[in-house]
Amino acid sequence: MRRFTIRIAGKKFGQITVRALSEAAAKAALHDTERVIGLASVIIVSDAYRIYQVFVLRYPTVLKGIEKPTFAEMVKEAMTRGKRSYEALRGLIVEKMGWDLTETKDMHAAMEKVTKALAKRFGTKWSAPRLVANVTDGEGKQLGDLLLISTAPDGRVWIMAVIESKSLSNTVELSKMEGKELGQHMWDWVRAKTRGVIIDGKVYKPGKVLCEPVPAASRASTDAVVGVKSAATRQAEMTGYYTQFIAFVPKDLTAGQIRNISRQGIQIETWLRPFDLDDYAKFHRALLAELKLAGL
Repeated sequence: MRRFTIRIAGKKFGQITVRALSEAAAKAALHDTERVIGLASVIIVSDAYRIYQVFVLRYPTVLKGIEKPTFAEMVKEAMTRGKRSYEALRGLIVEKMGWDLTETKDMHAAMEKVTKALAKRFGTKWSAPRLVANVTDGEGKQLGDLLLISTAPDGRVWIMAVIESKSLSNTVELSKMEGKELGQHMWDWVRAKTRGVIIDGKVYKPGKVLCEPVPAASRASTDAVVGVKSAATRQAEMTGYYTQFIAFVPKDLTAGQIRNISRQGIQIETWLRPFDLDDYAKFHRALLAELKLAGL
């Protein structure tokens, strides 16, 4: 007989005793464990909602555009992963913020029109675009922070956009990753085309993945780095099954980084974060204090 204490984010939620059990008893014990873990998640989300109500007014720049369920999901992930460091929490905030940005919603709406236009042009009925996270390549390594995808009845997946969130210290990865001659987006592209992708547990082999940069001739601007595109510009560029590469960054890229991106033959669209590091530092300290007060 063995006993295990269930702790999430350092908080005790129950104790499980494991004996030599019959199959029926083992299933019942598993159900009890799932119930305890589910209750823990409810408690974390409830506390996150309470914190959000205060923080959305106190730190409007940091939480700009982040809705209450998104904030709760960010807190829950941070607690269950045990990641409370400055960089880890900030990374989760930026990653989750991508779901609720006005830019994301505008792009999503524009791409819905693109899928309908291309379905009429090429005859393939693509599904409505949807945002997905936790996507990996065929070897199980993360690919992009947030993707916009569409699927076809023949089993193909069209990666319509790849969003990479970068901190001040790692924006250099957009132009050149350590040990590689490629930037982050091009490395995502190479892996998708050669290893395939896994989305929500479904495996798409390389031949079923559509992921191609917008050709230079089709771009509204030939610049390697551009600002937020309008819906009209986005629709005009997407005359085929292309992919928009987007970076969610804290500030403009350097001239050298832009030159390196240009040499790769792709274009990166930049979305700037709504908060600066001083704003975030204050938010971070206050959030940790509230989580500690809540016993999380």
